[in-house]
Amino acid sequence: MPRRYRGWRLALTLKGWVLVKDGEVIMDAERIRDVVTVCPKCGRRATSFYVTTNGYVYAWHPAGHSRKHQWCVGPKSDFLLSLLSDVKRQVTEEERNLVARVFLKGEKVGEREVERAKRALAKILGL
Repeated sequence: MPRRYRGWRLALTLKGWVLVKDGEVIMDAERIRDVVTVCPKCGRRATSFYVTTNGYVYAWHPAGHSRKHQWCVGPKSDFLLSLLSDVKRQVTEEERNLVARVFLKGEKVGEREVERAKRALAKILGL
């Protein structure tokens, strides 16, 4: 099970696009994104994020049975928002399967599923 507490947030300072400790580069932006977007409860990737009214960024993903796992990424900053901006554009496996079922296989599904498939296809195509 992944760690729930990420101590590097308090111990390291952020300079540009890297985390630095005592003048030594610890992590670059890609590694920071990998650490921040992984759920500390189950290890799955975040599907989206949101900013609370008190200025903290939370990431989350659906966990099944109408539940979601959410975790605090840190205080709102331009660096975090730009780092996580592509998380919303990522397409989940469920969305890929839905697009394949609706548009490629031509299965009969409800209107809600068709709308979800259209949104997922627009996300895939970058529209």
